[in-house]
This record gives sequence, structure tokens and C-alpha cells, in this order.
Amino acid sequence: MNYVALNVANWPALATVLPRSHITGCATEDLLCGRTNNRSTYEQLPPWDHLEYVENPAVPFTHHVERMRLNKDKTTLKINNALTLANIPPEVFEYRLGNRSALEWIIDQYRITEDPRAGIRSDPNRPDDPEYILHLVGQVIRVSLETVKIIRALPENYTAA
Repeated sequence: MNYVALNVANWPALATVLPRSHITGCATEDLLCGRTNNRSTYEQLPPWDHLEYVENPAVPFTHHVERMRLNKDKTTLKINNALTLANIPPEVFEYRLGNRSALEWIIDQYRITEDPRAGIRSDPNRPDDPEYILHLVGQVIRVSLETVKIIRALPENYTAA
């Protein structure tokens, strides 16, 4: 059977039958490429462990996120006035969801907003897990880097018809 020629929509069904794909030979790579039926497994991955946490000693430390911001060269992410994440590799931005990277999507969506008409406030911070957003950022960086690595390793003539 030619697994490369299979329709991408068949991968979830195929993944339940075959624990390892014949394309990559690795269930983890299949998971990161989206070829399994378990969409929430990325949350079980550890965050990328090469991030540097830079604290501002002039400001009391907190994990609370109002709005995150990347610097101009996209190597650091300001979480808040007390904390900045440094050492973000440029490859993270090669993995794109539509017109922006997965990390840029997280930065845009995980911020405090308020609907001016309804007065409804949306706060992504979790009181029971104050490090949730930091952990998520690390996981998204790991998934992005691993996915880019897998895509680069695919044969040039690979097509997911």
C-alpha cells in the first residue's frame, strides 16, 4: 500500500490501525504532523527547555499576562513588565497557521480583552495555574520547532494528495 498517496483525511483512521507510520516510522512525528486522531496530545508535551526567563528586578514578579509582545527581531517575548522570554529561535515562525505562526496566534489570542458594548471581560489567566500561559508558549515553541524539523526531513517529492 502506498501511504504517501493516501488522502490526508484518511490519516486519523489509519493512525488507529497502525501505531507507526510507514512514512516517518515514528508515532511522535505523525502526531506532530497532525496525522493522528488525538488532537490534545500536544498538551502532554514538555515545553521547549532552551527558553531563557529574564526577570525585571525593579518590578514585583508575576506570571499574570495582560498582553504579550514580541520584540522587532522576534527573539524575545515580553510576557509582562516583570518577565520576558528570550532565546526564541527563528525557525518557530516557519510553522504557520494561515498567515501567521502558531506562536503569533497564541500571542494574539491569549490577552485580556473586554467587549465595550457588552462589558464582558475575557481573561486567559488561570487562577488555579498561574504558569499556564508560559507553559503553553513553551509547548507551542516545541511543536513548531519539531514540525519544521519533520517537514524539512520529508523527501522533496513528498505530497499528501
